[in-house]
Amino acid sequence: MQSIGFGAERLGLVAVRHPWFAVALSLGLFALSFGGVLQLRFTDDTWRVFSGDNRASAAYERLRTESADAADGLFLVVEGDFAAPEVLQDFSAFADRVAALPSIADVATILSLAELGDTLELAAGPGFETELAEAAPGPPVPAELAVHPLSQGLLLSRDLSLAAIALDPVDDLGEIENLRRLRREVTELAASAPSSLTAQLSGLPVARSRVIDALVREQPLLLGLGLAIGFLCGVLLLGRFADALVIASVPVFTVTAAYGIIGLAGLKMTVLLNNLPLLILALGFATSMHLVYDARRRLYDTDYAFTALRSTVLKIGPACALSVFTTMLAFLSFEVSGSDAIREFGRIGAVSVFGVFVASMLVHPAAVFVALRLGWRPLPTELGDSRLARRFQTASAFLAKRQLLRRRSLLIVGLALLLIVGYGSSRVTPGYSALEQIPPTSQTYRLAQTVEDHLGGIHPIQLPLPVFFAEAQAPLQALVQVRRVHEAVEAAFPERPLLSMTSVIRWLEAEGLSAGSATLRRLFEVAPPLLGNAVVSSDGGHAMITLWARERDDIGAVAAELEATAGAVLERDLTGQASGLAVLSARSAPLVIERLQLSLILAAVGASVLMALAFRSAAVFPLCLLPNLLPVLAVGALLAALDIELTLATALAMTVALGIAVDDTVHMTSAALEARRSRSSGEAVIAAARSVGPVLIVTTVVLTVGLSPALFSWSPATAAFAAFAIATIGLALVADLGLLPALLGVYLARRRDRPDS
Repeated sequence: MQSIGFGAERLGLVAVRHPWFAVALSLGLFALSFGGVLQLRFTDDTWRVFSGDNRASAAYERLRTESADAADGLFLVVEGDFAAPEVLQDFSAFADRVAALPSIADVATILSLAELGDTLELAAGPGFETELAEAAPGPPVPAELAVHPLSQGLLLSRDLSLAAIALDPVDDLGEIENLRRLRREVTELAASAPSSLTAQLSGLPVARSRVIDALVREQPLLLGLGLAIGFLCGVLLLGRFADALVIASVPVFTVTAAYGIIGLAGLKMTVLLNNLPLLILALGFATSMHLVYDARRRLYDTDYAFTALRSTVLKIGPACALSVFTTMLAFLSFEVSGSDAIREFGRIGAVSVFGVFVASMLVHPAAVFVALRLGWRPLPTELGDSRLARRFQTASAFLAKRQLLRRRSLLIVGLALLLIVGYGSSRVTPGYSALEQIPPTSQTYRLAQTVEDHLGGIHPIQLPLPVFFAEAQAPLQALVQVRRVHEAVEAAFPERPLLSMTSVIRWLEAEGLSAGSATLRRLFEVAPPLLGNAVVSSDGGHAMITLWARERDDIGAVAAELEATAGAVLERDLTGQASGLAVLSARSAPLVIERLQLSLILAAVGASVLMALAFRSAAVFPLCLLPNLLPVLAVGALLAALDIELTLATALAMTVALGIAVDDTVHMTSAALEARRSRSSGEAVIAAARSVGPVLIVTTVVLTVGLSPALFSWSPATAAFAAFAIATIGLALVADLGLLPALLGVYLARRRDRPDS
């Protein structure tokens, strides 16, 4: 019989023949991987999840190139009674202290915008005329500041209860360490704010960095709990701590290698990649259990001769190889996602999963060799199995017998269920929220809601207008076009903060200054980035309309209406031109999620095709497709029934879980075909269920319970990833124990009902 692992298991024979070499190589690779772990750094590149081959991504790239994403702004949100003059004075003094911080280049407040006219150094020049208005006596009026043309409630709420200090950092905040340093300095200063004020750092970059910090803090705990849970499951299956220690060698190596691959490749950890190590840990435990469960009997029968491990490698190794290849296929199916970050996740995941196979063929024999040298003596299966494992054997065999009696009826029921859940899964709708990584009970989330309620919104939508300014002067016609667009958008969104060149001109006119080109150029030299990014491109020649939206808004619909309104005024098609991180995510997320649903189908079909090739039988394709496709479609149907949106985290989890769950089908089918060589079809299925069933149950418990610590993650998206992975893997076990034996009975009965030999 040819190898279903395409001969890849022969890698393990090298370790069996040369155990000391395997030990040395395992230690060397572990040390190399650990070196990669020490090089790991986190980064915030949320936008890359939505960057790829789509129109919204192209628009966002242009925005980042020609201007800047206003959503990257940082704000210190200050609460107080700003109707009181003394509170305004405290606020002004506090803003000066913030501006003096080492990490801050400059700040902008409603007071600095109001005083901006005084900082303009006016001089005569072409197109430059001015008449300074007489300065209004007395302190600024808070109610007038709140409706300032350059703020419109963004820097001072209209109810005068909340103000914002816009921060211009010294360093690039793309580096997470720079952002952490800024957060630390600003937070320490905020703690010493005057008693009349309460200050908190806000902004989407800050929220995302807090997500990263929370994940960094909890990841060692999650991995430690996963390792402990896997170890205890090994004890439950094999009955001894020593056996469980041998099992743990592979997952410890694989999770270190997963981190090391990222570090050695010069890549940085992201929120998305953070989900990978726990999956690899659970997969390493599952593969190691299959090997140790079979190896201990063979070692006992040969008086603990290490060379007996060759039989385990040749019997279990092919199934392990095929399982790894199908899981790699699931990760590689993310190539159709259309997202650069998800493609990277899939490639690193595929390499890490291959590392699980390398560890099972190299580290496992090395660990067994060392354990034997240290005196470890495994018991045979009939003596070493725990009472729980024997119950699993009995239950698995009983289920197989019952299914064989009604195998054709179960086949029809399985097909009917597939159609039902397939239709239900097609009804699920995609969804995305910029705050889905943040728990609603956290201070970060509550602060974002406060900013939305009082300062107009947290999502700037930026629309570049096809209006250009000459180098020498701003043409009157261009300014007129911007004004017409501004007024039309203002009428369409009367309650939303809106900034454009028209806002600047209105302020200049109110200050008694002309809107000549010299004034505008000087203004943008001294104006804070908050203002410049919102009204003009970085080269100064492209007009911009910036509208602020709220998290609860349909961002895609708001952007579309903005484009339609501006396009109607300019008589141009501006569809797809509005951008910003919120617009990018709103428009790209449904496309990415739809492609992830496609990748899910491709993974299921691809795994079934690979198994048909491995078993050299076209009939294996439907045999494997049904129990593997049924769980993921059932989860999708459940989402639709509960009216829960399919998010990026859940779509990723279902595809990855499918690749892992195929492991059960591979081992059950392989065991049944192996038993068929000496038994009738019915006996072969029962024998496979009896021998493999307990391992499938325990490995599924390891996978699901090993992922369960992530259910308590600070990030709701990480918890959702774990929950849907657990649901998919659990349903896969139900399908493999409750349906696969019947399918195997139908398949094997097609052949002559006597042993092959």
